[in-house]
Formats: sequence, C-alpha cells, structure tokens
Amino acid sequence: MDAHLTAIVIPCLNEEHHLISTCGSLGFGADRSPPDRALLVLVDNGSEDRTIEVAESIQQSCPGGCVIITTESERGYVPPRRSGNRLAIATACDRGIGRDNLLIIQADADTLYEDGYLNEIRLAAERHGPGVMIDAVIEYDKDFIVRRADYVSLCNEVDEQFGLILPDQSQDVIVDDKACAYWASDYELWGGHQREYTSFGDEIHAESARLYIRGLTYGASRYLCESAIARHSNRRTVADPAFAFATAGFPREMRFRCRWEDVYDGVNDIAEFAKVVNRPSIQLAIRCRRAHTEGLFIMLTAHVSRALNPKGADTWTGSLGSLPMRNVEIARGTPGVLIEDVLTEVDKFAFQLEN
Repeated sequence: MDAHLTAIVIPCLNEEHHLISTCGSLGFGADRSPPDRALLVLVDNGSEDRTIEVAESIQQSCPGGCVIITTESERGYVPPRRSGNRLAIATACDRGIGRDNLLIIQADADTLYEDGYLNEIRLAAERHGPGVMIDAVIEYDKDFIVRRADYVSLCNEVDEQFGLILPDQSQDVIVDDKACAYWASDYELWGGHQREYTSFGDEIHAESARLYIRGLTYGASRYLCESAIARHSNRRTVADPAFAFATAGFPREMRFRCRWEDVYDGVNDIAEFAKVVNRPSIQLAIRCRRAHTEGLFIMLTAHVSRALNPKGADTWTGSLGSLPMRNVEIARGTPGVLIEDVLTEVDKFAFQLEN
C-alpha cells in the first residue's frame, strides 16, 4: 500500500509580513520541525513585495523536498489554488504516492493555525476516508476578540437570530477556503477548482463551496473537525468593517461591491461601527448581514438539496423570496448558478429592490 502524504497548499499575494507566521504555525520554518509525511506548497500569484524571498527563506530552513515554491501568473482565487493542487498531485505521483493517499489541506497565507492543526485534520480525514470534505473551526484572532469585543458582539447578536433554524454544518454547503481538506482523488472526481461568472460577467468566488456542491452530486458529505482551529486575519475587517460585517465575510462579486459603495453612507470605522449610538447609521449593514446569513446558510442549503433531489426536498418558503428550479446537471456543471440565484434574492432583500 502506498504511503500517505499531506500537502498544504497556500496561495500567496503580497504576504511578506504574514507568511513566516502562517507557515510556522503549520510547522514549517526556522526553529520548527516539519511534520512527517507533509509537503508545503507555496504558490505566488504575482506578488510585488518580498513574498518570494520570504518563501525561499522558509524553504531553506526546512529539510530538502518538504517545501515547494511555484508561481501562477493568472491572477485570482482559483488559479493559484488549482495550480498548487496540481503540483501537489504531480509531486506525490513522482514519489510513488497515489491520489487516494494524498490529502490536500487548503490554507491561507495570513491565517494562523493552532498547535496540532495538521495532525488533527489528517486523523479526521484518515478516519472518515474518501468522499468527505473536512472542515476546521474558524475563530477570530484572540487579540481581536479583546480589542474589538463590541464588533464581535454585534456580529454574534445578529447571527444568533438564526441559531435555532440554521442547519448544522454537515448540512450547509458553504466551505471556508482557508480551512478545509479533501483527498486528491475526490478533488479530481469533483472537477477541481473552476472559474465561474455571473450573468453580468462578474467572477463568482467561494471556489471551495462550489467544489463541494459538485462533490455532493457524487455523494460527498462533510465533517467538522472541532479539534482543528484556524484563526483568520482581521486586516480586511479592520480596513472595511462595514462591508465585512454586511457580507458576513462572504467574498461578494464586483457588482455587489459597487452597489454597496453607492448606497451605504454609515459608519465605517472599526472603533465606532458597533457603538449603540451609531446603530441608526448602520441599519443597511445589519439588514445585509441578516440577508446573507439566511441566504447562504439556509436558503442555499435548501436550493442545492432540491436540485439534487427534486422530489424529496421541501420547496423553499423562507422570507427572502422564491428561487428557480435547478437540477443535478447544473449543480455538477455550474454550481455558481445556484449561488447566484440565492445572492440575487439576498440583494433584493438587503437593498429593498423590486422583483
């Protein structure tokens, strides 16, 4: 039987200030002992800072062959993840390791991973076998929780309104790109990472959610590894707290961004955003977050379920609106269509648009 290999794939774009800490948290770098049977794949996506130099320093500080650096000239979310995964598969093949024994872990260059993260994900994947998307727990940086407690509290306040009706994570289809894992054989079966575009020509992001929706058409399931914790960067939240709050962190397309910037005129300072006195000025942000939470975690779940099993799934009857009937062929071929369907209803509710 082939030996197992775990490949951690990290896309990088201008990450010179974060890459050392991120890789160190995964066990790679100076004064660290790389995990056994692990490969770190760093994919530079056109950085204009010292990211490549930093990546090379990490590579030089590790035993030969456990850190691979490559470049991807095509900008975007999908291209570097796709090329990194392909390189990991090719490297495993060169080492005599089959796709069934190659575990791919997706990570981000500005995220910190708690001690034992890699091992916990690996154990979960080996225990559950093929056909399963493994998720980690995503939490705020500890310092952010303390310094921006009011912001975190407001997020929780809005989200808790859906706590009783949200499906458990094994049922929803939103997957966090920076904290998930799957077997390479499944990755190829599910179609790999693909670029998709809205009917208006904007690129649809959430590449891992779309990968998983395609996986569902092959009978995939998911498992939350509660012992694996990732602490995401808060730099985008600090830089644009209103937008980050309104979208619930979901990577929206350009059309929404433009509409948001045209309409929102409330507070956009992280220190002021969540203050009670400023609540009237952020009502649009609150309404948008509610719409995104219900849409992405409840409405989309029902929409995908109905596409996969039209006769066995309940018709959506939520507050955001009605959805067109889709089928398993669309879910497998162009899952972004399902996401666009839901986001169209989210935007109608959020911006109070006419049908």
